[in-house]
Amino acid sequence: MSKKYFISSPSYGFIENNKFKRFNDLYLFKAKSYLFTKLNQIKIWYGSASEEKKKDKRKMILGLESNYRLLGKNLQDKNRHLAKINSNDIETKELKLKDSSDYFSKIYLCVEDVITYLKFESNKGEVLEIGNFNKNTKKDISFNNDKNPHIIQTLHGFYDEMGLRALGARHIQANRYYFLNNMEILVIRHKIKHNNKFKEKWEKPENINNLNLGMKAILKLAFLPDNQFGFVFKFMIA
Repeated sequence: MSKKYFISSPSYGFIENNKFKRFNDLYLFKAKSYLFTKLNQIKIWYGSASEEKKKDKRKMILGLESNYRLLGKNLQDKNRHLAKINSNDIETKELKLKDSSDYFSKIYLCVEDVITYLKFESNKGEVLEIGNFNKNTKKDISFNNDKNPHIIQTLHGFYDEMGLRALGARHIQANRYYFLNNMEILVIRHKIKHNNKFKEKWEKPENINNLNLGMKAILKLAFLPDNQFGFVFKFMIA
């Protein structure tokens, strides 16, 4: 699968490389398994800075926690990127997509030297919104496009003890994502059906055990009997 269709946005916000902690959830995935993932769950903290930073009276996005879906299975570990939390006015909001065919497609944020407003929107209209929207500090995100929706796959950005300083996403056009993922599955299925050496190799547990989770799932699907494979594949592209 070509990597050129998978786009990493800038980190929108305020960045000081030598002061802030950088995070990139892309590195949670081994080998090429990130090509098959999408953001599935988000939790956001909002409130005043920690007691040590109390001279700053603003409320701000203090951090977030993300979780991902990889080939129909949610990852067990949630990934938290969070400022120091010890104020008494902290608010949290959380959204987990219930429909497995839905995906987060838009991000909206307002930024000063720290992010003060954050909104995620799914393709089917699910919304997670928190903070104080200010049109003077909003950032225009290039892939927030109704006519050509993108799947948000992983998040990246910067934060420190004050809060979330910058946020970006790795994303891909939704129609291209499903096409590329399904083509890869069909190619492997074809090889299993028509190439005995290929089939014999991947029937051996010792070979499958060395693969990442994404490829294990693809091979398990590709080895299903015709009726079961057809049912699952139709469900995936519906």
